Amino acid sequence: MAFLAALFDLDGTLLDSIQDIAGCANEVLGRWQLQQLSVEQFKAYVGDGVANLARKLLPQNLRDDETVSRFLQEYAELYRQRWNASTSIYKGVPELLTKLERRGVPMAVLSNKRDDFTKVCVRELLPLWRFAVVQGESASVPVKPDPSGALAIAQELNVEPARCLFVGDSEIDVETARRAGMGFVGVAWGFRSRKQLEEAGAQNIISSPSELLEFFSEKAA
Repeated sequence: MAFLAALFDLDGTLLDSIQDIAGCANEVLGRWQLQQLSVEQFKAYVGDGVANLARKLLPQNLRDDETVSRFLQEYAELYRQRWNASTSIYKGVPELLTKLERRGVPMAVLSNKRDDFTKVCVRELLPLWRFAVVQGESASVPVKPDPSGALAIAQELNVEPARCLFVGDSEIDVETARRAGMGFVGVAWGFRSRKQLEEAGAQNIISSPSELLEFFSEKAA
């Protein structure tokens, strides 16, 4: 079945942002005299929202709401200054987005990154392409795998969920698509391995962005 709309995860799917995420989080950990993690370790920790990331990074006795809030505040201050120190678009993504636009495929971004940071990343690093909706975590949009954000985007695009293709790099994205009744394609270049995506239930996994075009007709409308 040819899909009519594309919903993209952001970090690990469109943007390689792990260096900046890890760098800012590690600086806070260092300030607090806590153990820092490698970039590879961070790849396994990110994906389900920054609050959950903080809880994973902090020791058990520091996971109360007040301490987590302090961590998040310090992290956000750093990330606001350094979010684009190393973050870049994955190779092949610009060409993919251009071809999808030419086919008339409406596109959207749904991320578990904070909404303000999500919008800044898309505006500054993906300015050449039109995304009908760019949505991150907010008070009104719960983090994935809750399907609320994905379903709201489908409604905004006026496309049935079953004709929407969710594109992501994690088990969280797999579950989001399942709960929303959408198709799913996993990307093998992101923060999770192909094996992890397969174990999460992903039946379609691509190794390069151009392969995604196979799921859309020449004219989507």
